Amino acid sequence: MVNQHSTVEYWSEIWLGTYKQGNMSDKPFTTYRNKLDGYILPAIGRMKMKGVREPHPQRILNDERGHSFSHMSKLRMVIHAMFSRMYLQGLSIVILSLILCCQKLLKAHTGA
Repeated sequence: MVNQHSTVEYWSEIWLGTYKQGNMSDKPFTTYRNKLDGYILPAIGRMKMKGVREPHPQRILNDERGHSFSHMSKLRMVIHAMFSRMYLQGLSIVILSLILCCQKLLKAHTGA
């Protein structure tokens, strides 16, 4: 069972397997998997969900500055999608602040 004490890595596996695998083609799924394994999980995978705060995804994005717009957009997309679903599961109000943070970052980087 997923709860606030679950790790980000544990949640990411549940989320990816339940909501993404089989619901998209192989290429986008591989992109999600690569962004998780290469950037998100090494940075915050061992954290408990209740401990994740706005600066954590921001640091991931900051560390990737200078990479392509495509890379940054996909990384933000995966972070946003994963934490949005966590919020919909009703596990933590902290997740709402992460969603808002990701939306602000996306607007700031894309001008949308």
